[in-house]
Amino acid sequence: MSRPETRAPALPAGATDAHVHVFDPKRHPYAPDAAYRPQPHECGTADDLAATLASHGVDRVVIVSPTAGYRDDMRCMLDAVERLRGRARGIARGPLDVSARELKRWKARGVSQRGFRALLAAMAGGRCWVKLSGAMRFSRRPPPYADVNRFVARLLAEGGPGRVVWGSDWPFLRTERRVDYGPMLAQLAAWVPDARQRRCILVDASAELFGFG
Repeated sequence: MSRPETRAPALPAGATDAHVHVFDPKRHPYAPDAAYRPQPHECGTADDLAATLASHGVDRVVIVSPTAGYRDDMRCMLDAVERLRGRARGIARGPLDVSARELKRWKARGVSQRGFRALLAAMAGGRCWVKLSGAMRFSRRPPPYADVNRFVARLLAEGGPGRVVWGSDWPFLRTERRVDYGPMLAQLAAWVPDARQRRCILVDASAELFGFG
C-alpha cells in the first residue's frame, strides 16, 4: 500500500522561514579563494527568494551568510536583507577578528544574535532556541527522514514550540537528490501536526528571536 501524500499546510500570517541562503554571483561575485562555488542551477537571488516565499505564503525570512561561495564576504547577504524591505533578517558568519564597529554596522542593517541533553536543558531553562532545518543533510533514511522524528518530538516536549524556529535551507546546495520547497513545509506539518504549535514556531518564536515587528 502506498503512503498517503502529506500536503503542505496553509500558513498563518507572519510565517517565517528561519534559514535560507542567497547566491547572486552577477551582482556579488564569489570570493576568489572560495573552496566551493555554487553552480548556476544551485543559485537563488533575492528576487528568486521573494518569489519562492510569495508562492508558498511565507511572509518573513532569515538569510544566513553561507559557507560556500562568499566565505567572509557579507555583501550579498546584507544586500538581500535590504532588498526584502523589512521582511528579512540576516545571520552573519564573519572572521574571528571582526571589529565591534563592524558588528554594530551589520546589526543596523538587519543582522546578528549572540553567539542532546544539554541542549534540551538549555531550552527548558529558556536560554536558547533550536532551529528545525536540513533533515536531509544528517538523516540516515530517505524522505520523509523518519529517524529525525523522535528528536523533533523531544525538542517540542522539553522546550515547547516557543523555543523552536523552522528553516527550509533554500536553495538546497550539495544535495544528492532534487529538493523542492513545498515538501519542506509538508515535513514541518508531519513533525508538528498541531496548527497552533506550527503558528507558534513559524510566527511567534521567530518574531521574538529575530526581532520581527
